[in-house]
Amino acid sequence: MKDKLLGSDFSFFDGLNYDLLASVFIAVLGYCLVHAFTSWRDRVNKRREIRAEFLNRSYDQVAKIVTA
Repeated sequence: MKDKLLGSDFSFFDGLNYDLLASVFIAVLGYCLVHAFTSWRDRVNKRREIRAEFLNRSYDQVAKIVTA
């Protein structure tokens, strides 16, 4: 199909900038990876925090029993 304004064959892929498309794809992929690793780190830190809190409470209970 001829483009009436330009007088040439029109194709969507002719003007597509593949470098820009690759950059956007890499940026989105990088965002997804960073989000996944951050979520993983937050879960590990929360688990560590809960474990430390449990151990502190347990120590306090044992200390109360020993001193009583």
